[in-house]
Amino acid sequence: MKYKIRQRIFSFGDNFVIKNEFDEDKYIVQGRVFALGDKLKLLDINGNELINIQQKLFKLLPEYYLFSGGEQLARIKKAFTLF
Repeated sequence: MKYKIRQRIFSFGDNFVIKNEFDEDKYIVQGRVFALGDKLKLLDINGNELINIQQKLFKLLPEYYLFSGGEQLARIKKAFTLF
């Protein structure tokens, strides 16, 4: 299954839709406008929250935590590279 994300460069907030390869809406991403660090919610098409993504602040490299139902699912940390 392929998914398409079209995010506007100049928009107020991080709100966009993820579509499948048949151009059908599958997921909604909602971001908080006035939040410290990135805070995103991945919702199904009915508005039910699937994943909550939060950026850990004050880190040298970006670090994100994924939660579902209040339980931490994963930690994503960017690796340091010179090139």
